[in-house]
Amino acid sequence: TPSIPKRSREQLVPVQSVAALTGYAEAEALRSRFLGVLSRKEAVRVQLDPGRETEGFLVEAGDLVTEGSVLAVYDNSSLLLEKEQLLLDREQMVFDLESAGLQIRTLKRERSQAEASQRGDYDLQILNAEADRERKEYDLTRKDREIASLEEKLGEQELVSPCRGAVTEVDMEGGSLSIVPEDEY
Repeated sequence: TPSIPKRSREQLVPVQSVAALTGYAEAEALRSRFLGVLSRKEAVRVQLDPGRETEGFLVEAGDLVTEGSVLAVYDNSSLLLEKEQLLLDREQMVFDLESAGLQIRTLKRERSQAEASQRGDYDLQILNAEADRERKEYDLTRKDREIASLEEKLGEQELVSPCRGAVTEVDMEGGSLSIVPEDEY
C-alpha cells in the first residue's frame, strides 16, 4: 500500500480567485485607488483687511493667478473721511497746544508782578499748565502716528496675490481665500 505523505509547507499550492484570474479584481482596485482630489496639504490663505470695505473678490475658485494679481480692490471713501476728521482733530490739538503755551507765558508774567505771598499759587498753576501742555504734546504725537498709519492704508488700494497658483476656496463672508501655489500639489 502506498503511504500518504504528511502535509508540509512545501506542498501547499497558492490559489487565486476567479476574479483575480479574469482581471476583474485588478481593474476594480485600480479604479478605486485613484479616486479623489489631488491637492496640496497647505494652501496660502489671503485675508481682506477687516477694517476696510470692498465689493468682494475679483477671482473665483478655480481661477489661476500669478504673483501680484489683483484679488480685490478696497473702497477708500470711508478712510478718506476718517483722514479728514483726524486732520481736523490734529488742527484743534495744535491750537490747544499753542493756547497752553500762551497760558504758561501769561502765568509767568503775572507771577513776576505778583506779591511774594501769591507766588506759590502761581507756581502751582504754572506746574499744572506745563503738565497739561506736555500731555497735549504727547496726544499730538499719537495723532500724527495715527494719521501716518491711515495714509499707509490709503496707499494699499488693492489686495494682491502673494504667489502664483490656483484659487481653491473663496469665503466671501469670512473675507478670505485660499491659493494652492503652483507646482506644490
